[in-house]
Amino acid sequence: MLFDNANKKCLKGYNSLAYDEACIDIISTLQDAVSIFGQYDECHKCDFQNLTALNSSANNTSIVVNTRSPLTLYYVVDNVTHSPFKKMFYEHYRYGWNITTNGSKIAIKEPADNAYLPILMAFVLLFCFGTLWYMVKCIYKNCNRLRQFFIWNSEMEEDLGGSSPGTPLVIERTPSVRKHPHRIKSIDVFRGLAIILMIFVNYGGGKYWFFQHSVWNGITVADLVFPWFLWVMGLSLTVSFQSKLRRAVPRRQMVFQVIRRSLILVLLGVIINSNKNMSTIADLRFPGVLQRIGVAYLVVGILEVIFMKRTEVDSISVIHDVVVAWPQWLFVISLIVIHTCVTFLADVPGCGKGYLGPGGILGTLTSILTVYLGVQAGKTLNTYQSVRARVLRWTVWGVVTGLVGGALCSFSRDNGPIPMNKQLWSLSFVFVTAGMAFIIQAFLFVIVDILRKWGGRPFFYPGMNAIILYVGHELMKNTFPFAWKPTEETHGTYLFMNLWGTFLWVSVSIFLYKRNIFLTI
Repeated sequence: MLFDNANKKCLKGYNSLAYDEACIDIISTLQDAVSIFGQYDECHKCDFQNLTALNSSANNTSIVVNTRSPLTLYYVVDNVTHSPFKKMFYEHYRYGWNITTNGSKIAIKEPADNAYLPILMAFVLLFCFGTLWYMVKCIYKNCNRLRQFFIWNSEMEEDLGGSSPGTPLVIERTPSVRKHPHRIKSIDVFRGLAIILMIFVNYGGGKYWFFQHSVWNGITVADLVFPWFLWVMGLSLTVSFQSKLRRAVPRRQMVFQVIRRSLILVLLGVIINSNKNMSTIADLRFPGVLQRIGVAYLVVGILEVIFMKRTEVDSISVIHDVVVAWPQWLFVISLIVIHTCVTFLADVPGCGKGYLGPGGILGTLTSILTVYLGVQAGKTLNTYQSVRARVLRWTVWGVVTGLVGGALCSFSRDNGPIPMNKQLWSLSFVFVTAGMAFIIQAFLFVIVDILRKWGGRPFFYPGMNAIILYVGHELMKNTFPFAWKPTEETHGTYLFMNLWGTFLWVSVSIFLYKRNIFLTI
C-alpha cells in the first residue's frame, strides 16, 4: 500500500481527495527531528514505512492516508521509538496530530459526510422499486382473475342459450408455455446471485473495500462469489449427470461432453485474457477464472461419470449420500493431502517449509474440493426425497464445514495453522465459503421451491444464462454504456455506474429468457 505525501491534496481540501482517502495534519513542537512511520493492518507482517519527517525548520506537514483498514502509527525522536497506536481513519475526514514533549494526540479537525450513505440510498431506491414492481404485478394478476371471471360468466350464459347465431360452442385457447417446469429453481437463483455479485464486484463495487478482493488474508463479499459459483456448478453437475444416467445416456458420450465443455471454458478464458492489453504473445496470461472452472469441471466431471450410480435413492441409511461416493471422496481427499504436504513439507528456496506466501498453482486442487462439496449437496438432493432430510443435511454440512474452516484459521484473519486466503484458495477459505453455500442453498430451496414465497427474481434470469453474462461483461468491461470515466472519484459516482452496468446485464438476461434463448456449452 502506497502512502501519498502530497501536501497539495490536503491544502485543497475535501474536494481534492478521492475515495478511501483522509488527511492528517502533523504538527511538532519538539526541537529535534521527528520521523513518522506507519503500516496498514491489511498488510500482514509487512515492514513499517517511513511516511514523512519533520525538523525544527519545517515542523508541520500533511499526509494523505488510505481509509480501507486500520493504520498503525508511531514516531521516532533521537532514535527513541514512541509507543505505536492503531487507528481507523474515516474517508474525507481531516485529522490533526500534535506531537509535544508530553506525548502525542490525534483529533478530528473537519468531519465529512458518511461514505456509506450512497449504499443506503441505493438500497432504499431498490427496495422502493421492488415494492412498486410487486404491487403492479399483484394488480395485474387480480385484473386477469377478474377478466377471467367475466369471461367465465359470459361463456356460461352462452351455454345456457344466450349465444348468438354462428358463435362456436368450443372456444380454443392458446396453451400456456412453462419454461423448464422440472428444474430446481433455487439452483438457478443461487447461480444468478453469484453471477450478479460477480459482475458488480468486477465492475468496481462502488470502490468500497468490502466489494474488493482481500489484499491477502481475510474475506470480503468479493471473495465469496467465485467459490459460490464453483459450488453451484458442482451441485447442478450432479443433478444433470444423474438425469442423463437415468435416461441411459452412455457414459462414453458423457465423458466426451465433459472434455468438450472443459476445453471450451479454457479457450474462452484465454480469449478473454488476450482481449486485455495484449501486445505480444508473451503478454498472454493463461491462468484465469474460466480456466480454473474448466480444469475443476474436467476433473470432477470425469470422476462422477465413472463412479456415479444410475440411481442413488435410499430412504434407510442416513449417510448413504456419502457412502455411495466413497471412491470420489477418496480421490478428492488424496488431492487435498497432496496439496497440504506440498504446502507444509516442501522446502521453498529462500522461504523454507510451510510457505504460505504468493506463487504456485496449488489453489486448483482446493478448487476441486469446492466443486466436490457442491457435488455432495447434489447427491443429497438426488438421494433423499424428503424435504426435511435434504434441508437438515445441507444445514449440518454447512455448520460442520464452516466450523472446520473457522478452526483452521482460529476464527481470525491472520492466525491459525491455515489462514483464510482467497489468493491461495486455502483449506479454511474452502470450508468457510462452502459452509455459507450449503446454508444459502437450504434457505433458497425452502423459500423458492417448497414454500414458493419468492419466485427468485431477478436472480433467476441471470442464473439461466450465466456463461453469456460472464463472457459478455468481461468483454464489455470499461465500455459505454456499461461503464464510463466518471467526472469525480467518489463512492456515489462509482456506485451508480457499477449498479447501472450490472442492471444492464440483468436486463439482457431477462430479454434472453423472454425470447427463450439459452446458451449452454
